[in-house]
This record gives sequence, structure tokens and C-alpha cells, in this order.
Amino acid sequence: MKGRSFWVCALAGAMALSLCGASQAEEVDLLEVDHKLYELGYRDGACNGVLDEVTVNALRNFQVANGLEVTGDADAATVERLLGGEAVSEREYLESYAREYAESSALASGAQGAEVSRLQQALKALGYFTGSCDGAFGEATEAAVCRFQLANGLNETGVADGAVFLRLYGGESASWEDFLKSSCAAAGDSGDRVRTLQIWLRRKGYFRGACTGRYGEATQQAVKRFQSDNGLESSGDLDLETCRALYTNVTALMEDNQSVRLGDTGAEAEAVCRDLGALGYPAHARFNMQSQLALMEFQLVNDLKVTGVADGVTRARLRAENARRRESYVPGALGLGEEGLSSRIARQASALLGQFSEMDSDFGFVQYVYLRCGVPLMDRSQLAAMELSVQDAVEAGAILGVEVDGSVTCGVATSDGALIYRAESGYIVMSYMSAMEPERVWLYRPVEGQ
Repeated sequence: MKGRSFWVCALAGAMALSLCGASQAEEVDLLEVDHKLYELGYRDGACNGVLDEVTVNALRNFQVANGLEVTGDADAATVERLLGGEAVSEREYLESYAREYAESSALASGAQGAEVSRLQQALKALGYFTGSCDGAFGEATEAAVCRFQLANGLNETGVADGAVFLRLYGGESASWEDFLKSSCAAAGDSGDRVRTLQIWLRRKGYFRGACTGRYGEATQQAVKRFQSDNGLESSGDLDLETCRALYTNVTALMEDNQSVRLGDTGAEAEAVCRDLGALGYPAHARFNMQSQLALMEFQLVNDLKVTGVADGVTRARLRAENARRRESYVPGALGLGEEGLSSRIARQASALLGQFSEMDSDFGFVQYVYLRCGVPLMDRSQLAAMELSVQDAVEAGAILGVEVDGSVTCGVATSDGALIYRAESGYIVMSYMSAMEPERVWLYRPVEGQ
């Protein structure tokens, strides 16, 4: 639960919502009450003079802050305090309440002791922390604090400061599970939860647009790409399983802020492209999809995690004297036997449909898809071609070569007889084999021994 009511229940106890005093409310001008609650910061500006859920919650907050019986009703004592000129505003109350924690020492990575243990226990009770409450502030605790901050409207720093203590110990905090359930969204939705989704997709390199809070086509495609990369059904909807995968992993928040990602521009992005080119990796002048492919090749050849993101570690290796050039790579086994890998490859290819790739070749698109799925495909020499009958069924995710009008196009097969490939226009498209009417078809498989 986020918003103004986060502190009510903890301070008021387990009091039931009461509307029993409605007859009293009828004796006062509820529109005037609404406006005064708005003026004092307890509700939004949509005042309607109705004792609805928004007004009831605002009254309860006001009653807690002003030491009144918490009923959620515009009773005589509440109205008298509210309109009498001595009412405590929400800001005044929260500021005074926060003073208890204002001088508290922040807890950060490396801290140890009883206060860290208390922090871990509180985070564990709400589902943010799953480790041992050993009083050692390590990576797991830092990640748990980050998730707590995300779910409770705080800046995700991973540092437990006064604001964290206030919400964690002094108010009703959102549990991790409640946050995930409330974060689900789908195309056509709008609001804060969609804006949060866009921000996190952007941090993780899946979304390049403005974070408008509107769940449109660009957001849907970004969700599909994220789902594909994480072995989830590529529905494009932010369901509970996708929320869990997206928000649980806070690695993106811990990365170097100067990381270069797909679509980035400016001096840093241009420098990464130059460094890649100098080492023989086919990057363009801009950090587009072709340059990202070149970066993934570099990461593979230099035994780095293949992410397509130029983080601090990757950039340092790019400029190191011992950075390995592309031609130094000796291809090994492709490792295509992993369970579910072929389906993941097909989903990854599907997630790229409609994008303008600026790839140098159709094989580059196939290589991009395979590298994104963890398969170390560097060039065609790792593959052997076997001619098929046009009618032969192939597994989703397989690499096919299709000859039409004497020209061969390489792409990724789908489960329903289609091919996803880079068209001559540069766009990623899909065509059904029956409609393509190919003259010949080849299946590309790993060379024996690889």
C-alpha cells in the first residue's frame, strides 16, 4: 500500500472501518469538510461532498494526526477540530512523527550488529528478505532494502535511512506480495504502476521511450522482450509472474550509472563503438542493434557476461591492453541441448518483430537472437547446412535458410511454420513458409564436434 494512508493502521491499531455515524455526517456540509481535508493535505482535489472511501480514509488520517477517536466519520469532535483553525496538517504530523528517526544512523552495505538484524527481521516479515537475519548487511540485505523502497514510494538506494525506518517501523508498509499484485497491468492501462514499469524496463535496457504512464505498443513490445529473455510467456501483459521477475532482480540499480545501452547517444556511446571497431568488432558509429551485437561478441570473446550492456567492467576491459580481438576467438560447442532453449530462442526472435535493426546481414539477426539467449554463435563456420523438403517440419528456434527467386534468407523458425528474419529494409519481419513458396530450404545445425 502506498500513499497517504500508509501510517494510519499502525498508529490506530486494528480499528474497523466505521460508517455508523452517517446520520451525524448529514448534519454537516461534507463538501466543506472535503475542501478542508484537501487544504490540510489529507486528500486529493477531487472533492465531491460524499462520504466515500476517499473521504473516509482522509478523515481517519486526520483523526489519527489530531488525537481523535478514529471512526472515519465526520462526527462533531472531528468537524470542530477540522474547521476550528487549530487542526494539525498531514505535513506537520508526518514531520513531527519523523523526528524520531531523523537522527538515526543510516545502515548500508558492510554494516553489522543488532540494528541490521532488526532491519532484516522486519524486511523478512514483509517478504522482502529471505536470508538469515545474521546482522550482516550484505548484497541480499541491500537488494531487500531496494525492493522495500520501490514498493513504498522511496528512492531505491539500497541504504536504510530515516525514511526507510519510518515506513518500516512506524507505519503500515506494503508487503512485497501486495506490491507485486497491485503492480500488474496490461495494454490500455495508465497511471503510476505503468510509469514504474516503464522506468524499470528502461533501467534494464528494454524500453527507450518516454515514461508517460500509458501502456501502449512500445511498452507492450518491451514487456514481450523482457518476458522472452526470462523464459516467460511473451504475452506483453505485466502479469504477476512477470512482475516478480522484473522487480525482484535489482541488479540494474546497482550497475554503473554510466553504462551504455541500446539506443544511447552521446560521447560515451560513441566511444564504446570506436573501441569495439578498433578491436575488429563490427560496430556502427551509433550504439544501435548492430553495435550491441558487436558488444555481445566482445563480451563472449573476453569471458564476460553477455548482456549487450557496456557496464563499467566491460568498458574497462575494452580499453585494457589484454582485450581480445574478434579474430582471436576459437569457436566451441554451441550447447543447444538445454531444455526449453529452442522455445526461448523463438520467443526472443518474436519479441524483435517490427523493430528496425540496422543489422549488417540476415545472419547477424540470427546471431543476435542466439547470443541474447546465451548461445555462443559467432559465425557460419559453426553451422552445417542440411537441405530439407519444403514440407518438412522443423523445431521452433531452429535456423533456416530459405531460397526465394535465387536469393537465400537466413532466419529463425517459429512453431507454426513461419520464419522470422531481417528483411532487406532492415526491419525484423515474419513470413509463413507456405506464402514464401521457397525453392529450397536448409536447416543449419552445429558442426559435428561443436
